Amino acid sequence: MTIGLIFAILAPVTASRSIAHPAAAFRLIPGRPVEAELRRVAIVQLRTAHRAVTDRKASLDDRIHQARKRIKRLRGLLRLVRGAFPDFRAENRALRDAARLLSGLRDHTVRIDIAARLGTQLGADRIEPLLVQLAHRRDRAWRAPDTHDRLARFAEAMASARARVPAWRLDRPGFEALAPGLRATYSTARTAMATAKSAGTAVALHDWRKQVKYVWFHSHLAHHAAPDLIKPWERRADVLGDQLGDHHDLWILHATLPVAPLEADTKTALTRLIEHRLDELEQRAFADAGYLFAESPAAFVARLGRWWRLASSTS
Repeated sequence: MTIGLIFAILAPVTASRSIAHPAAAFRLIPGRPVEAELRRVAIVQLRTAHRAVTDRKASLDDRIHQARKRIKRLRGLLRLVRGAFPDFRAENRALRDAARLLSGLRDHTVRIDIAARLGTQLGADRIEPLLVQLAHRRDRAWRAPDTHDRLARFAEAMASARARVPAWRLDRPGFEALAPGLRATYSTARTAMATAKSAGTAVALHDWRKQVKYVWFHSHLAHHAAPDLIKPWERRADVLGDQLGDHHDLWILHATLPVAPLEADTKTALTRLIEHRLDELEQRAFADAGYLFAESPAAFVARLGRWWRLASSTS
């Protein structure tokens, strides 16, 4: 395979205009009313999701990718305040249903990216048939009759949610509104880690990854409580989430290999390469997680609570 063909397959993604998103908009400010901060952050994320999915100057892949990122962040935000937010279940369900409208449309591009990276180790010519097959599947999914209808319905869901945000209320103030969500998310992630370690399955690792991402969202939202102290922990959570995400994507690609249009020796070599990388990612993830989840949930929440209250008193 020529470099030109690789770029042709990846072109719908790599040639697109990137959509900018200010990371600072996804942080809570200690000292301000948490209820007002909840609404502020939610409105920014909803507006950005709506803008992303309706931006026809960007590629379809980028529109979907950025919109899904906003939904994940929004659901992380709601989980943070779920112990104090009476409308949590209804709003979380609405966001989950909106996310399902875009489910699967992004996965094709992820598989192409991973296969292309693996091809640099095996030789691009050897995996050309697989890349072409994956590109055809992606293009077929993007050209499906209901794709643009899904995008329109997603945009409507974002606009509807944004209209409801001014009525959102929390039933307790300050860190007390955050503590139950922090504890539940951290505790669930630790339990998912133990399950993944004992089960050793890709499904269990993927379930763990979802919880790790919520922990990362929460550390990101709480960043301003103690930036110098939280930032290294936040980075570890982000890296762990990426490792587990790569593990899942490789596992999905691995499952397709038995019917991949590849020569037998190439298929064997690619299978071995993926399995080696899966083992490597799994070992690294559990090693890194030991630092992230060394504390008990009670100790974790107490530490963040002290930092949050100190930052609030000096802001």
